[in-house]
Amino acid sequence: MSFYFDTQTDITEINSHCYPNGISSKYYKLSIPGVSLIPSIHFDNDDFFYLRFPEKLIEIVAFGKLKTFSVNNYHELGSFKLSFDFPPNDAKYEKLPDYFSYISFPFNSSQGIPYSSWVIPEVVIKTVGEKCLIRINSTDENYNFDLKIHELVSRLGLHTVTGTKSLPSGGVTITSVEDESIADFSEKVVKMKSQITSGVLTKGVVSRQRVIRFEGKFDFHSAIDTLAEKYPECTILLTNYPNKLFLAATPETLFRLDGCNLVTEAVAGSIQSSEKTSEQLTRENELLHSAKNLEEHFIVRDFIVNNLKLIAREVSFDHKPVTRKLKNVTHLVSRVSARLPGNTSPVELIKLLFPTPALCGSPKLEAATIINEIEGHPRDLYGGVFGYITAGGLSEYFVSIRCGFLLDNEAVLYAGGGIVANSDPTEEFAETEIKFTPLYSLFTDELQH
Repeated sequence: MSFYFDTQTDITEINSHCYPNGISSKYYKLSIPGVSLIPSIHFDNDDFFYLRFPEKLIEIVAFGKLKTFSVNNYHELGSFKLSFDFPPNDAKYEKLPDYFSYISFPFNSSQGIPYSSWVIPEVVIKTVGEKCLIRINSTDENYNFDLKIHELVSRLGLHTVTGTKSLPSGGVTITSVEDESIADFSEKVVKMKSQITSGVLTKGVVSRQRVIRFEGKFDFHSAIDTLAEKYPECTILLTNYPNKLFLAATPETLFRLDGCNLVTEAVAGSIQSSEKTSEQLTRENELLHSAKNLEEHFIVRDFIVNNLKLIAREVSFDHKPVTRKLKNVTHLVSRVSARLPGNTSPVELIKLLFPTPALCGSPKLEAATIINEIEGHPRDLYGGVFGYITAGGLSEYFVSIRCGFLLDNEAVLYAGGGIVANSDPTEEFAETEIKFTPLYSLFTDELQH
């Protein structure tokens, strides 16, 4: 069946299914040149998950919560299982996600917020270049799919990319910024180092917050376009984490599982990037030979490799890290790949790899306990993971860093640094300043004024 809305828009129903779990689904192929998904989100009343992969020209958005499964704390993940009553998506559906989920940093989230939430959405939309695919799910026998697809096309058709930036909707003006002092941050670093020198940990991670209060309306569309332009190597995440919005531009993938093939990476060790080529080469060489950064990096890489060896048929990894330059910071990166048994579930992998020492420390449970004691508040989704699962075997999860929460006219941003025995508190503080840049610049850039 095809629907035609105007000279630029048509949509074709390409398949439908009724599943054992009581869910009926219809799939549609949409043609709207240059469609953008972010403006289709109703921030005031939509439950949603959003991901953007700038280099791959991929956007995914999911609306509504058809079914939700919650986990109360980190330890409950050990017994948590998902039902996969969906048949495998084949290639023509681009393996549209069946579940979206987030998991907070161990061990608990803030009061009243589920530690982890797993959602079957009502609607999933995915654009890959010029292609746009839509899946609508319902448990209602009398659900009007035709009405819903008309509503969605109306929302999408109003927002197409024309080659120019969208205008900010009002813009924002900062009224105050609350920052943790270098003295307070250094005290936390010293406490973490004492746990390392005493042999309790080999690595820890210390973070700090920046609280921004502002007037005006924050323009998410322009903000995400800006992040995609400045940080195309990153994955952009946005969701309405309970009671507030969560935004991230993360350079770190926890894993990508496609069938039996897993790809992940260790991202740890960093230095400020330079726009001058010669200076950048000097800094990359310094990073590649920094004892502190290499120690921090190998702790993360070895954790990933050793844990994968517990279940994988084979594991391969970079024995020497390479550098990855982002606009604000350059990281040490080691790629890791594995061939897994065919029955390996994404949930099992999350339990195995999360949290990595990159955002927690080693050993991970001891490190998480000490972090919570030193920092004195739940990190919530900072240092957690965010991603999706398909019954067709494709799953992707991302570490939620370079991030912040927005509620009304306040934003709380997070940045942290890996601590080892010879970490310098002043240098670690400077590193967090650099890591604030992606999101903090959204409030100071001309785009929001």
